[in-house]
Amino acid sequence: MIKQKRLIALSAKIAVIAVVLTVIVVGDANAITLTAALDKLITNTKGATKFISYIAYMTGAVFIFNGVLDLKKHIEAPDKVQLKNALGKIFVGGALFLLPYVSTVALETVGDKGEAVDVQKLPEFNK
Repeated sequence: MIKQKRLIALSAKIAVIAVVLTVIVVGDANAITLTAALDKLITNTKGATKFISYIAYMTGAVFIFNGVLDLKKHIEAPDKVQLKNALGKIFVGGALFLLPYVSTVALETVGDKGEAVDVQKLPEFNK
């Protein structure tokens, strides 16, 4: 029963995110080509990246804090609290801390304004 409620809540969150992303990309429906749609997405989400980074950092901190508390509870009473729960929360928190870095690396790999980076011109590959 609890798993079903969590699944329903997760499905609702995913649906809300999908609707928001659809509104951001489509906007006023003037984007006819894929390039225009991507340009509109980039211009509409410039302020959102800092907000998403903030949310990822705060959520990651909460997960890590809860994971450390579960780890402490496991040390005090190994029969009541499983170690995998604590380690899982710490892992998820670490992944959320890395999310802004990974997204920055991905965006810099693609280049500025969606232009692809010429790998042959990168200084690391021309040594």
